[in-house]
Amino acid sequence: SDWVIVTADMIRDQLLGYLISLLGIISFERYVATRWWKWYERRGRGTLCVFFLAECIGSGPSWVNVVLCELDFYPHETNLVVFAVIVLCSGVLFLIAYTDNVRILRSLAAFTTRYTVSKLFQVRENLRALKFTFIFICFMTPIMTLCFVLLSVFFFAPPHWERARYICVALVDLCISM
Repeated sequence: SDWVIVTADMIRDQLLGYLISLLGIISFERYVATRWWKWYERRGRGTLCVFFLAECIGSGPSWVNVVLCELDFYPHETNLVVFAVIVLCSGVLFLIAYTDNVRILRSLAAFTTRYTVSKLFQVRENLRALKFTFIFICFMTPIMTLCFVLLSVFFFAPPHWERARYICVALVDLCISM
């Protein structure tokens, strides 16, 4: 009933959702940079739209999930499943972007496609950004996994574990801040 606590809880859950979709956000942006590299290299107004679309892809499902869960349209179990689907979709987007860039780089190196220096630089930049993002996500994965485990304990532990449940939810906030 306290709107400040509900709002803070929603923002925390949305931040968790955003962090787990970060891999998908960056992968989407790099995929666009690979597919439409000539247009993307011009850095026109449309490239800013790609940024906003990527942010909507990352934040949109997370906000919808959090709002529906907090307003009791579905239970917290479904919330965790939606977060897991976001992680899965982010991983798929990363694999698509990475394999596409590797394929293009190999075809440029073998001269099986029309070679241009700017396209080569774009593909190399994409691969560096994706590799860096992957390393960053690898460091975040244990913390995010711990968040999911702690949230699962909080939501699914028996009611007589009250103290342990509240310690778990407090540790989620600590993990997110890390």
